[in-house]
Amino acid sequence: VGVEYSTAVGPIDLLAKDESERPYVFELKLDRGPDKALGQLLRYMGWCSEMLPGRPEVHGVILAAEISDKLRFAAKMVPNVALLEYELQI
Repeated sequence: VGVEYSTAVGPIDLLAKDESERPYVFELKLDRGPDKALGQLLRYMGWCSEMLPGRPEVHGVILAAEISDKLRFAAKMVPNVALLEYELQI
């Protein structure tokens, strides 16, 4: 749908839809994903659930080089949120 997708609550790093048209909000972190990233992601997900047509069920993903234990524990309690780590090699 968009990169740096503009919203009233801040820019969403990446907003996408799957084959079933379900929206996915991606929060991208260059290094370690702090637990405050979850609050940021939930803010964007909440905006999407109210402002996108049809009030869809929104999914969220935090993508970081390293997911902190604090973030992992916090995200366990939130449905529709996934945590992904990436590895960059040059």
